[in-house]
Amino acid sequence: MKIIPRKETGLPLFPDSYYPGPFEKIGVCIHNMAVDSPEPMTLEKAKGRTIVNYQSHKTRYNAIDILEGYDLYNVGGEIVVLECRPWWSNCDAFYGASKLGNKYIGIEVVGNYDVQEPTPLILNGIIDLIVWLYDTKKIKDLDIKGHRDFSYLSKYGATSCPGKNLYAKLDYIREEVKKRIEKLRGGKAQEEKKVIPVQKIEEVEEMRFEFDRKEGNNLVYEMYIPVSPDSIIAIDADVPFHDVEMTIYVKPIVGQILSKNIKVAGWKNKDNYHGGLFKLNQIFPELKEKAWVVVHSPVVIHGGVLK
Repeated sequence: MKIIPRKETGLPLFPDSYYPGPFEKIGVCIHNMAVDSPEPMTLEKAKGRTIVNYQSHKTRYNAIDILEGYDLYNVGGEIVVLECRPWWSNCDAFYGASKLGNKYIGIEVVGNYDVQEPTPLILNGIIDLIVWLYDTKKIKDLDIKGHRDFSYLSKYGATSCPGKNLYAKLDYIREEVKKRIEKLRGGKAQEEKKVIPVQKIEEVEEMRFEFDRKEGNNLVYEMYIPVSPDSIIAIDADVPFHDVEMTIYVKPIVGQILSKNIKVAGWKNKDNYHGGLFKLNQIFPELKEKAWVVVHSPVVIHGGVLK
């Protein structure tokens, strides 16, 4: 699965302040586009379809933006997901979502599943995307719905979306998502020796080192920092409500790479704190010389060295 950020989709860009929110998400709402097919297409065609969706939503619903959070396509035999409306906003993509508190992230799947069957590739892509959303703390629960489940809220009447054939696969999707998350948790449990409790602070931005951000690929963000054994590292996570698990790797000039898992508080969480301070010699008492630190995170991070 490849996730393409909005800035590369051709959709217009708006500041975060443009959108209502943030809203805490408990699951996803699955839709079908009712056009094209689950067969392979080009990336250019996929981007074009998403732009058409954006224009349609603006015209038909007088929406401020495209309605869904993600558009899912088969591009050359590979699942490609285009990032649409910010996941934390009111991106549920069904009329009346605000009555439920905007609790779902809308996923729009290419194809018309009233007449077509979802392919194994498409089903696997939906499952992978939901697992990723859960693993990266974008959804806190695994409430997986189809658009038709919310017809009772809509002034537009009943809908068959996401199509009878895809809707019939929702139980399978739910079971596979649970299996993969359990497997993922099991793998992480084997790797974790100790989770260092976060030392929370109210305003990381006030620290004397201006934060530096480095964005990596679509699934992992990396931040490289030169450190000494007595260094204190500040890290802040760009995600609302949840604590985020990430991994600190230390590479001394001489010696083996060391690693530990940590938790960093996201902004607007229940304690109204965010970020964390981490004393390197407490996390890695065996570190005796200068080194490089790499932080791997599933969400965008800011960070710096205090000393």
